[in-house]
Amino acid sequence: MRADPIYRVIFFNQAEVYEIYVQNVYQSDLYGFLEVEGFLFGERTQVVVDPSEERLKTLFGAVNRSYIPLHTVIRVDEVEKE
Repeated sequence: MRADPIYRVIFFNQAEVYEIYVQNVYQSDLYGFLEVEGFLFGERTQVVVDPSEERLKTLFGAVNRSYIPLHTVIRVDEVEKE
């Protein structure tokens, strides 16, 4: 495994399913929330422009840390790469 793991977090938000890749996942101090930070973009598709990847960049590009309600989380995986 890599020394610095990558996590894939899949969750619901406003009737859509989001799949994001982050460097850190924590149980938040805010009760009932999952804390994610270190968003990773652009490594999955380097040659072809992926519209879903571009949409995620616009939503989470300037975000340092996000709090996701636990009841919306579908799955969290530790992965080798995006």
